[in-house]
Amino acid sequence: MEFPLSVNAIQELKAMGFKINWMLLKIGYEGDEFLPQFLSMDSVYQYAKEQLIEGIDSNEELVVRLIIDVEDESGDDYNFLRALERLIATECANQSVQKRKWRAYLVKRELSTIPDDYLNGLLALTSLWISLGLPDDCPHIIQGRNNLYTPRKYYTQKVFDVLLEKNKQWLKDEIEYIKSLESTPP
Repeated sequence: MEFPLSVNAIQELKAMGFKINWMLLKIGYEGDEFLPQFLSMDSVYQYAKEQLIEGIDSNEELVVRLIIDVEDESGDDYNFLRALERLIATECANQSVQKRKWRAYLVKRELSTIPDDYLNGLLALTSLWISLGLPDDCPHIIQGRNNLYTPRKYYTQKVFDVLLEKNKQWLKDEIEYIKSLESTPP
């Protein structure tokens, strides 16, 4: 399953109520085992410039260094990642929570474009969760995997409606859980 880079991914994460941090951006830039690359170097660079202009990040010197590294090196990946690592070292962001944000983002994107017909909808949901490595908290049921669904019983409008609702509820719960984790002081 291929996901094109989104110029608005950072804005969409904010709209979901997630806090943006440098580790989240690095994971979005590099991708991870079950997560594709969501961000370009330019989108992280633009975010850094916004942080500097708005005076939001207390690590002004490091943000400036990231901006300069990108501008001076014309997209040198090594220096860019080094500058990101320096910023990450100044924050207390949990890596697994940041990955969960991207996973929730990915599920939200997929649910927003899910086909209406049950066959293609079920196939899209199955493909999504397989691409995410079938995590333990996966809300989706795959035909024949730990169940006795036959294709005839599985590929129906009723099963699609139930699983689509389960996926939507999972997303809602996951977003709320992530936000609760970040609102609790360490």
